[in-house]
Amino acid sequence: RGGILDANMKKALEIFAILVKGENINEVVNNDLYNEYRLNSSIQIDLEEILNVFDLNLYSYDQAGLFVSAGVDNKVFGFTNDELKSLLKLKRNEQLYLCYFIIYSTVMFFYIQSGFKTNVKYIKPSQVVDKVEEKLMAVQNKENEDNTDKSFKILYKIWRNLPLSNTANKDKINEDDNSIETKIGFVNKTLKFMVSHNLLLKNKDMGVYVPTPKLEAAIDSYFNERDVKNSLMELLEDDQKNDEDYLEGGL
Repeated sequence: RGGILDANMKKALEIFAILVKGENINEVVNNDLYNEYRLNSSIQIDLEEILNVFDLNLYSYDQAGLFVSAGVDNKVFGFTNDELKSLLKLKRNEQLYLCYFIIYSTVMFFYIQSGFKTNVKYIKPSQVVDKVEEKLMAVQNKENEDNTDKSFKILYKIWRNLPLSNTANKDKINEDDNSIETKIGFVNKTLKFMVSHNLLLKNKDMGVYVPTPKLEAAIDSYFNERDVKNSLMELLEDDQKNDEDYLEGGL
């Protein structure tokens, strides 16, 4: 291009600069840029080229508009494990992987295999605890199978040794518990992290969490990218294929 940026590339760079700062570009915020992106294929191509250079993935979703996420090996715009542990105030990798497992378990309330949405509109932390318990128990039950990842068994042992909550009454839950010394605390800490990254919204009055358009867009894309499926997602999907409760919805 002769060393001179044309109008479309300049506009693509303007959009890029906003997206990497985590700001919104949609029909409400920066809607002029959003419309220029949607209606100009040259801007779309230029933006994609810029993002590829920086190993960033672009997502476009009706309500969420445009946003980006870092590639798996992106050390500049993404988080390293150590950074995430610091952010979540965790000490060991196993604790971080348990948070990952809780995130995947949370996602499965809203989605099943092949990207189909469920009718579930919101979740409670106690339900996430039950789901994690169910999934990790399934791992334990497969311990004699050759294809069972030993790391999942480690997660099960960590989870199994945690009390439900920090209350004196073992049958009651402290909904405000954020300690990694309890199951409900681990879940609350993970859900709080998802809220901070605009993946969930919390209704404080009801004590429930709902998915954001950003989460829906990211998961739609994830399910459509077969090459990024891994053993953890396959494990979580394993017993949902015939789970009519997820299709009928309701909590």
